[in-house]
Amino acid sequence: MARKKANYPLIESLEIVSVAAEGKALGRYNDVVVFVPMAVPGDVVDVQVRSKRRRFMEGYIVRFVKKSPMRVDPVCEHYGVCGGCKWQHLPYEEQLRFKQEQVTDQLTRIGKVDLPAVSPIIGSEKTFFYRNKLEFTFSSKRWLTDEEVASGTEFADNEALGFHIPNMFDKVLDIRKCWLQADPSNPIRMAVREFCIAGGYSFYNPREHAGLMRNLIVRVNETSGITVVVSSHVLDQLDRMATRYGVIADGRMVREMTAEEVAAECRSSLRVRTENPARALALLEEAYPALAFKAEPDGAIVITGDYDDGAISRLLAGAGEVVRELSQDHRDLEEYFVELMEGGAQYV
Repeated sequence: MARKKANYPLIESLEIVSVAAEGKALGRYNDVVVFVPMAVPGDVVDVQVRSKRRRFMEGYIVRFVKKSPMRVDPVCEHYGVCGGCKWQHLPYEEQLRFKQEQVTDQLTRIGKVDLPAVSPIIGSEKTFFYRNKLEFTFSSKRWLTDEEVASGTEFADNEALGFHIPNMFDKVLDIRKCWLQADPSNPIRMAVREFCIAGGYSFYNPREHAGLMRNLIVRVNETSGITVVVSSHVLDQLDRMATRYGVIADGRMVREMTAEEVAAECRSSLRVRTENPARALALLEEAYPALAFKAEPDGAIVITGDYDDGAISRLLAGAGEVVRELSQDHRDLEEYFVELMEGGAQYV
């Protein structure tokens, strides 16, 4: 049997009197607290209730009867949807005042703590572009705004790189400009998004647990430049964009290296085994000073660099060396990382 749909009331001309937590303000209706998001003290609004408890109700604004003189216009185009910067409609000085009142109230009224005189909150010098690190989420199905849904348009561009919708793990809003982190954060994020779409890199779908691209971390380092961190298990795509690698196994960093170091570990090599390894090594080092040689414990010689296996074979044979093994080896990026993951405990 289907549950009966609740018929919640529409509260007309509710006066907002104070600020609550998590971007909500509150008013009182018949001695019951009503929590309303995106409202400020002094607003008079019509509120549609969407949930009701014994001691409080929650609702959303359907109409402004009168806007508070305290209210300011949010600067962000994504305000009210992405869940970040929930107090942009309230001046920063008022935000500090209400936050202090809220903390004091919770400690004294709820916690029954006898507080001494509380000093004013010291505000930040920057109210925008103050974050040095942000993490964005890739999604194969972006969140459509109310305006997009109302338009009835079928959108072909469904990929998103942005922030989660509040309380929805699988819904991501595609962010065009974020006011939390200074440029070039926004151009970097947009460039990565377009690069992945153009290159055919699939965006993650949390319900299907499929997709290559999951998260993008941008850290702005004002003293030494910009760091972009891409977390991925698909190594061939990292080979095309990464300049530095970090390998994490069992929750700890087991190896960190440059792209050049990774390339050196993954390049082709020639393995040579002869009856007289010492003499063979001396011949090779004299004939090919530009190549790198490594004597293995089993007597084999591993050669890396721009070598010619045919010329090396002829050199050794001409010098009377009996060649018992001459084989090429190439370790790709995935094989190398698997070795690091499996032997992670030995790396620091």
